[in-house]
Amino acid sequence: MRKPILLAASAMLLVSCSSAPKVGDVIFENEQVTVTQLTENVKLFETFDNTTMWLVEGKDKAVLIDTGTECEDLDKIVDQLTDLPYEVLLTHAHYDHAGNVEYFDHVYLHPADSAVRRTNMGDYQGEVRPIAEGDVFDLGEVELEVYLMPGHTPGSVVYVDKKGGDCFAGDAFGAGECWLQCIPTLPIQVFYDSCVKMESIMDEYGVTKIWSGHYPYLKRALGKEHIEIAKRLATKIMARDFSTCEPFAGRSMNPSDKVLKISEDYFGIVFDPDAID
Repeated sequence: MRKPILLAASAMLLVSCSSAPKVGDVIFENEQVTVTQLTENVKLFETFDNTTMWLVEGKDKAVLIDTGTECEDLDKIVDQLTDLPYEVLLTHAHYDHAGNVEYFDHVYLHPADSAVRRTNMGDYQGEVRPIAEGDVFDLGEVELEVYLMPGHTPGSVVYVDKKGGDCFAGDAFGAGECWLQCIPTLPIQVFYDSCVKMESIMDEYGVTKIWSGHYPYLKRALGKEHIEIAKRLATKIMARDFSTCEPFAGRSMNPSDKVLKISEDYFGIVFDPDAID
């Protein structure tokens, strides 16, 4: 088990880990990250640039899901927030979810993201351990099962706590947006099939809360209605119904100048119209 290490004076541990923080308490804060007790066993990390990490604790072990972008001494922060031994799980290999892997000697990642890993984690010197659909991380009274949900990247996975009704999804289904234009692009049908798969998991196991990798944009868990919107938008894209689309003006991680965004309500899908199939 790692031993806690004191942080610089600019960081503030607001609630002692031994005093059982209450849901909603901000328990750690510095210039780069704020950590809140989200539920009884989940701590929410929100970085200054709106990326998200999740510290999920069981009776015997814990996991840190994703590592954010810039967050100095992330390992030391985690060490202060849990006394449990923990593993580091990645939802996918993009830098905003794997940006601090250098603080850990090994992480878990799906092998289908190997190409994404080379461009986003190329200088990582630690061990990348493979995960596969059906793998279960048993934390003691909390179990997280791995499901492959390609679309955003080939190796995007979600971690499902069937007993607690939670799904930690990274960017698999987006938050305010889901980016499907990232290189290497996959057919939109692949994303649609992942949505159908997630819907089935929610129905079969009573999963009601999808926690996004960019939680600060909506400040809430996503429900089944989010998957339904995503399916409708994906269907329009596959039918090449671009009547409500608009050019995407943001940094798109795609060299094409044709990238579009299609939206419904609070949610939009960013895609490359030349890479639909």
